[in-house]
Amino acid sequence: MSKSKESQTIQRTLCIGLGGTGRDVLMQIRRLIIDRYGKLGNLPVVSFVHIDADRGASDLSGLSTGNTYRGENILFTPAERVTATMTSQEIDQLVGGLEQQSEFDRQSPYDHIRSWLPPQLIRNVKAIEDGAGGIRPVGRLSFFHNYRKIKAAIETAENRTRGHEQVMLGQGFGVEPGLNIFVAGSLCGGTGSGMFLDVAYALRHAYGDIENKLVGYWVISPELYGDTPGMNANVYAALKELNHYAASNTHFRACYDPQQLVTIDEERPPFDFTYVLSNRTATDYRILDKNKLCNVIAHKIFLDFGDELTSVIKSQKDNFKDKLTRLDNHPRRNVQRYLTFGLAKIYSPHDRIVLMALTKVSQRLVNFWLKGIGQSPDPGLLLDRFLLKWGDSSADREFPKRLQGMIKDNGKPFTQTIKAWSSKIEQKIGMVQKAEDRQQIVQQLRSATRAQFHKVQPGETDDVRGEWLTHIQKAEAQLIHLLRNEIGHFFGELLTPSHSDFSLNSARSWLEAILTYTGEYQRGLEEYLQARNGLSTQENLDSQWRDFERRLQDIEEKKGFLGLLDNNKQKNKDFQVEVSQALNATKKLIQDNFDYQLHKTALAVANEVLSFIRSLVSEASWIDQLLVSVESSYKKRWEDLERLNPDDITGEALFSPEDANTCYLEFLPEQNEKSILIDISGKILTEKFVFIAIPIRVK
Repeated sequence: MSKSKESQTIQRTLCIGLGGTGRDVLMQIRRLIIDRYGKLGNLPVVSFVHIDADRGASDLSGLSTGNTYRGENILFTPAERVTATMTSQEIDQLVGGLEQQSEFDRQSPYDHIRSWLPPQLIRNVKAIEDGAGGIRPVGRLSFFHNYRKIKAAIETAENRTRGHEQVMLGQGFGVEPGLNIFVAGSLCGGTGSGMFLDVAYALRHAYGDIENKLVGYWVISPELYGDTPGMNANVYAALKELNHYAASNTHFRACYDPQQLVTIDEERPPFDFTYVLSNRTATDYRILDKNKLCNVIAHKIFLDFGDELTSVIKSQKDNFKDKLTRLDNHPRRNVQRYLTFGLAKIYSPHDRIVLMALTKVSQRLVNFWLKGIGQSPDPGLLLDRFLLKWGDSSADREFPKRLQGMIKDNGKPFTQTIKAWSSKIEQKIGMVQKAEDRQQIVQQLRSATRAQFHKVQPGETDDVRGEWLTHIQKAEAQLIHLLRNEIGHFFGELLTPSHSDFSLNSARSWLEAILTYTGEYQRGLEEYLQARNGLSTQENLDSQWRDFERRLQDIEEKKGFLGLLDNNKQKNKDFQVEVSQALNATKKLIQDNFDYQLHKTALAVANEVLSFIRSLVSEASWIDQLLVSVESSYKKRWEDLERLNPDDITGEALFSPEDANTCYLEFLPEQNEKSILIDISGKILTEKFVFIAIPIRVK
């Protein structure tokens, strides 16, 4: 496992590429930084310089994927490129300078150039604009002529790596003292083999502190570039020079910049570590093409500064440095040994296969959340199953009835209270015997009905409003809470991976069904209320009683036969009929007020429930869009990995898609697919496990 970020450190790093091979290596390093850190700007302690005698080389990435990678332009910026060319006019000026005798008491750059540049060559060179033409002295001449420009670009690049300690600390990295300098190129052509030693010693001169490390990576396989005799000669000559200056008791001397006169006299080897690289590995004799070899070099350099293994590699390299020198046949003459490497991380496709398999598992997991495994229940059946929670029949499911069941006064529901009250009055009505009884019943009934009606009278405050209506209003929040819990719980069940109908599609279909059902029920409540005149008031009751009292008075004033006989028995009978009607009319007034308030409150409940369901629909839609986007990202990632598998720029060994599928089935065997997906989902939901195959960004 990798160390935690809190314990990671990183050094400032300068990557320099010479010629086309150096460009390709730097581009691959930039690609690796984007892979690991998201974008180049997230690793500001690493800087690049590309030096080439070909004026158009820096305008190309050298990658078959083009000039962008994962949405980021990876071409060198103007500050990162040095075009080491010479125009025909500059060639003429150089010839003039070489023909003049030195005007200085000390050696000048012209004196130094004259010591190694063949006169016949300078007479034949017209301009250096499209590369060094495979000629080492031309490559070296382009360095001498552009020394000041190259020096300025390197200093600018080195300065760009400074001052980022707080930024890197925020990413979990401490910045160590010192500077890593990696120089890469080919010794086969004219640019790299011509200027590699001068570049090395110019860097030694500028950054030769002991805490800085200078490492060279050099390709020595002419067959990668055409295998001409000139290329073989370039490699031979460059290696011979490298071997010479790597030995002790030798000095590299050079003089640059005619104006400021920079003189170098260095006895150290050109590089602290020198890698010479062939296109054939020593272990399995696998032949690499140029793109793959550049990618191998890039991976190795990246391991040296930006990977999980960087600290381990650095420690091993430091321990190994003393063993890089040996005594040759000459007494007390030390010769630096050279290094090479194989890179199993590149050759082995295991990591790529696992990544592809995990990507596919991730995609399948997201698809499981979207569609489940074979689940496509009918939304109507899901709705019926849910509505059973509201009651066995449509009448039991009505919100007014559920509200009424939640309301009690002194432990008794409304219906029972009214029935008991009216039964008691009816008993008294049946016991009427004489006029005094009738008068007493009328007084008691009017008082009792006013008291009962008072419990359902409308009002804006609890002090005015009847207690039954207040109970209904208070039950509103309770029922809303209950219904929301029931809906949310069922929605949660459908999003529980172990549920038989689990899937976001099932949950969304059910939400649409319950939304339609509740919307239709809401419209029914509105129609009910519109067909009624609202709540009756105390004045309505009083008006009704005044009519009753007139009819009762008529009964009392009614005479017997011929006005002579007292018809008390008939009066009792007529009285009982009339009073019962008055009682029933009052009961209806009370019941209507109670029912109207029930339905009005039920409508408010329905509105709140509809709002809640719509919010769930909106959230489910958002989750669906998110999961579809994530699934699409995993699918694209899979396709990208498939495309990279046979791509020459990657350097990975080819493998069959069946290998990735076999690995996928090891992670997710068909016979246990559902149980494994349920288990993974459960761990995600309980925050005990995070399953991420690749980083996904969702806009």
